[in-house]
Amino acid sequence: MSLRGDSAGTAHGPGAGVPTATPGQVRLRPALLAGTCLAGAALIFAFDLVTPLGVADGMLYAGVVLLGLWHSDRRAVLVIAVIGSVLTGAGFVLSPPGGVPWMAAVNRLLALLAIWTTAVLAYLHAELSARLHREHELAESLFETAQAIVLLLDPRGRILRYNGYTQDLLGVPLAEARGRDWIATFVPPAEHDRVRDVLETAAGGVSTGGNVNGVIARDGSVRVVEWFDTRLRDAGGALTAILAIGTDITARRDAEIAREDTLIQLRTRNLELTAIAEIGQSFLSGEELRELRPRVVALARELLGANAVALVETHAGTGWAVTAATGWPAGLVGGEHIAMKPGSLFARTLAAERVIEIPDLRAADEPAATGLPDAGQFASGVGVPVRGAAGPHGVLAAFMRSQHRFGDDEIAFLQTLANTLGLAVERQRSEGRARRLQRDLLRATRESAVVDFGATLAHELNQPITAVMNYVQAASGLMERESDAAQSRTYLDRAVDEAERAGEILRRLRQLVHGGMTEHVCTEINEVVRDAARLALCDVDEARVQVRFECAAALPPVLIDTVQIQQVVFNLVRNAVEAMHDMTDAALRLATRPHTRDFVEVLIEDQGPGLDAGAIHDDSRRFRSSKEGGMGIGLSICRSIVTAHGGRLWVTPTAGAGATLHFTVPVAKQGR
Repeated sequence: MSLRGDSAGTAHGPGAGVPTATPGQVRLRPALLAGTCLAGAALIFAFDLVTPLGVADGMLYAGVVLLGLWHSDRRAVLVIAVIGSVLTGAGFVLSPPGGVPWMAAVNRLLALLAIWTTAVLAYLHAELSARLHREHELAESLFETAQAIVLLLDPRGRILRYNGYTQDLLGVPLAEARGRDWIATFVPPAEHDRVRDVLETAAGGVSTGGNVNGVIARDGSVRVVEWFDTRLRDAGGALTAILAIGTDITARRDAEIAREDTLIQLRTRNLELTAIAEIGQSFLSGEELRELRPRVVALARELLGANAVALVETHAGTGWAVTAATGWPAGLVGGEHIAMKPGSLFARTLAAERVIEIPDLRAADEPAATGLPDAGQFASGVGVPVRGAAGPHGVLAAFMRSQHRFGDDEIAFLQTLANTLGLAVERQRSEGRARRLQRDLLRATRESAVVDFGATLAHELNQPITAVMNYVQAASGLMERESDAAQSRTYLDRAVDEAERAGEILRRLRQLVHGGMTEHVCTEINEVVRDAARLALCDVDEARVQVRFECAAALPPVLIDTVQIQQVVFNLVRNAVEAMHDMTDAALRLATRPHTRDFVEVLIEDQGPGLDAGAIHDDSRRFRSSKEGGMGIGLSICRSIVTAHGGRLWVTPTAGAGATLHFTVPVAKQGR
């Protein structure tokens, strides 16, 4: 029975209704076949010789021709036909007379026609059988050597046959599997319904190429196979079998999944790095901690896919407080301080000072895993310590409602966020300490300036005031005697002179503060700066403050009051050193450089807490200070001296931290 394939043409093979043997497949020995044919031909010829002429004995040679089909060489059929034809002619000549001559001739012609008709048909049959045999052998070879799954099923899905590749893949011999339901035996249970629908669709005549499903091997492994089907029909069009060809795409599918996982990880890592860069930029730009906290927990929840994230920080003497959170009930942040149970995730993370992960928060031995309100809804969590210089400040934790194992990349991302928060907390505390220190230094500077200014006034005014008092007392004693009136007037005149001298002292001090006339000389600014700085630094520990001079060469001479400018440099250097008194390895830079064509600039750069620019630029309040309660007398006097020289004094922030004080002095020119 031949079969017709709907989409693949004619198919042949055992179990598909194709003949399993052809005439050419069973051969007799050539000698035996030749002997049989000769014996048959001899018997027919002998019978022909004793038969009257009118009998058509030659037609019997057609049977001998058919015997030639059993020979492996198709030419044997033609040889036998030729021999039969020769014997038929010889029999016509040698047969005994009888009958009607013309009828005998017709009978002999009909015999020859029968012989050659049989020979031609036999030859064509042998040719077709040989071709069919070759095609069958080719199909068998392709079936067995194909490096793909070749599966033959009956219309109900039972196994008829599969090739050696399939047998090796499944680990089940064909003899054991033949007749069993393919889906029930080799398809994963979860895919039974879908694959059965595909099989029914294929049996109905609809192509199902490209279908993918799993195939279970004997060892329990599952291979992923992509199928293409062909329906086989008999001559009447009835479905007899389904030929399915499958490709094992397990390795390709695994590679696609791995590649997709890698791409997902790369995209996630890129988002994490972007978030870290954003948070880092915010931190470096000075964003305040109260604004940084909610941004960090929001990013952690978004990129980790967490259901909730909380930042809990410790406060000395007050316990714990939730300073930022997302995914929790309202009112958790900024509320009253909470008491953490010893077994909570936060308490354990803080005590261990390392990452603590709890895959199952609902386990019997995790009764207080989170320690926060409404925490029973979460199934897993991870806590990361927020570290500082003196120890952990708190814990950053993420929670999931389903059991989840946090990966190394996820934990590393949380640690980076926690480290950034730790730096921000340290910076805030350092800034607080620096502000307090600056306040104390400015208060001390104010008190020192007041004492110095008072001592100056007392020293300068002591002699003229004492003289005034003495002269007035002497004049008062002489006024009682009229003869001493002239002397009394002399004493009073001298008292007036001394009072005027005291006024001149006050005027001179006023000029010093407000910028009166000073004695200017032409000098080198680098020498002035170095001398004043060395004097100011004579008692400074060199291990604590590293001083660097960067004086520009070939600067033009300047026109200044040397003593007053040295006093300015002295005061500014001392202030810079005092601003860095609690620092180690602090750096102080003194520099000179051209400012404009008419002025030279001097810089004193420190790494202290900084200085409010308003301490210099507000003319309405001469003694303004950035320190609480400060008067700014020292800085104001320095400004007055610089202004009296025609220059200016200003401040800029030092890169990183600290302040840089600048002032300018005029270049000496001919005619000035």
